[in-house]
Parts: sequence; C-alpha cells; structure tokens
Amino acid sequence: MSLPEILNIGYAYSPEQLWLLDIPSETMPLTHLRENMHIKYLDQEGTDDWNLTPQELIDDQERELLHMQKVYDADMSYPIEIYNHQDTWIILDGVHRFVKAHLR
Repeated sequence: MSLPEILNIGYAYSPEQLWLLDIPSETMPLTHLRENMHIKYLDQEGTDDWNLTPQELIDDQERELLHMQKVYDADMSYPIEIYNHQDTWIILDGVHRFVKAHLR
C-alpha cells in the first residue's frame, strides 16, 4: 500500500503525535478544504489500500458501512488537523470529521 503523493509530507507522523502538539486551532470555511473530497484517504471495505475518497464515501454510504459508522461517531469537538501544501489545505487527521461536517 503506497501513500498518495499529496499526503507524503516528507516525514512519518501519527495522529497521536499531532494531538500532543500545543497548536491553537482556528475556524475556517469548509470550502477551504473542498479539494480533500477527491483525495484517496480511506480504504474500501475488504481492501488494504488508499482507494476511497471522501466524495466516494458520501456517494456510496451503503457500501462503506464501517467508514460511515466512524463518520456518525466522529467527535466534532476535536479539530481537523491540516497543513498547507502548494496553496492547498490537506487533512492530516480528521477525515471522518470532515465528512461529517460536509454531511451536516
């Protein structure tokens, strides 16, 4: 399973490491993250690969029940962790929260 190039930030990280950082959060319009709808962040059920975009998950919710359960269970009190790559905001952690915000 190879990481999509746009998600390769040049070093390994884990969501747990991100959560430990004391970085202030700020609000931004969801539209600033719209490019993320087409990045293959997730794996389709029965696979172990980066082969499912948030848009595909939204379009076929019945097929991806495990991911949709994560979306419904997502705690929106936590921020979506992002970084800027070539003038595009990319999600590092919080794809299920992003989908939930989009569906709302």
